[in-house]
Amino acid sequence: MIKKFNIKGIKTEGKPGILCHLKIDEINRELGINFKINNLFYITELNSKRSRGKHANTNTSEILICLNGSFDLKCFDGKNENNITLTKNDAVFVPKMIWLDFNNFKDCIILVLTCIEPIIHKDSIYDIDEFKKIVNKSN
Repeated sequence: MIKKFNIKGIKTEGKPGILCHLKIDEINRELGINFKINNLFYITELNSKRSRGKHANTNTSEILICLNGSFDLKCFDGKNENNITLTKNDAVFVPKMIWLDFNNFKDCIILVLTCIEPIIHKDSIYDIDEFKKIVNKSN
């Protein structure tokens, strides 16, 4: 279902900062996925217990990367729930049709890479009961 991994950084002697490569081919190999980036965006100013998300993408897989701070991610596939805490440089692959609920943000910035497939249904589902009906029909 959900695959968590860490983005490795490279410290160059004599230079400030850490360089973090997003080598999608290596990520695909490591996780056994076929992810092609169609879109990317980031979410800033997240420092709250309030939640975001509360939706499932019907035709979009995502890689979520915590660039700063931390947050909790609750994932639900219709049967199993998975709770993950992401901190700086942690990443998670989320396949389509997973209900997402982001919360407990602490000075957080999240980068989202998306892999959008041809639209079969509407893009996103924002009602958990509708999500459960669709997932249970396909099982």
